[in-house]
Amino acid sequence: MTGELRRAVIHRDGWCVAETLDPQAGPCRDRWGELLPTDPGDVWEVDHVKAEPMMGRKAPSDMAHLVTLCPWHHQGGWATSHRDAERDYLRSLYPESWQ
Repeated sequence: MTGELRRAVIHRDGWCVAETLDPQAGPCRDRWGELLPTDPGDVWEVDHVKAEPMMGRKAPSDMAHLVTLCPWHHQGGWATSHRDAERDYLRSLYPESWQ
């Protein structure tokens, strides 16, 4: 993934999508569990979201298959357990890529 693509995904989402997609997700935190400040700088992580669950295949590195997450929600298990919500979010933005 290029730096330009990463910045574009972060700009599109504006923040960790966990708080938007799941009101019960809890606050965003860094990888050590500390609450992130209002402007956390460059801590965002970009997660690949596959159209269908399948082992051994990574989602494409394009805007239609990437979401922004804080380290806490990305590495703490939230992303894995909320793939359907991530897919629905991306499908609403890029329906032609998710048909």
